[in-house]
Amino acid sequence: FPSHDTMVKLNQAKVDAAAAEIAAEQAATAYQRQRQPEYPPISDLADALYWASTGDSTKLDEYYAACAAVKAKYPKEAS
Repeated sequence: FPSHDTMVKLNQAKVDAAAAEIAAEQAATAYQRQRQPEYPPISDLADALYWASTGDSTKLDEYYAACAAVKAKYPKEAS
């Protein structure tokens, strides 16, 4: 255990302010954590890009639509 002379004194107001800042950041970025598991796999994008390079953009359009649906479901809050 540290001696009494080397103990750090906590300023509760600073601790509370830091906790509030962290909570605000978590709330402001919650949409990112909500969206991530619902986005289509990146392998779907790779396949769609291949087919788009051959002139068939159907899969790419579907991929973009799926991403747009997730973004609509979990909108980014206005700052």
